[in-house]
Amino acid sequence: MEDKICEDCVYWDPNAAVHNDCGVCNRYPPQIATIDHEGMGRGFRPMTKSLESCGEFKKAKASNATATGY
Repeated sequence: MEDKICEDCVYWDPNAAVHNDCGVCNRYPPQIATIDHEGMGRGFRPMTKSLESCGEFKKAKASNATATGY
């Protein structure tokens, strides 16, 4: 059985994270995580490691593809 890991998922963007072996999941819109002093929210997407997995996996056409193929 094939592993369903983030680095093989169409929604995962390895170029959006600063740390090695990490990327950003673009499956859902950013979630409001903080509110600044002007009351404006800042949105973030979850950062994951390449070997993590979830129930939303969708195979990318090529390994490490950016999340443009929704």
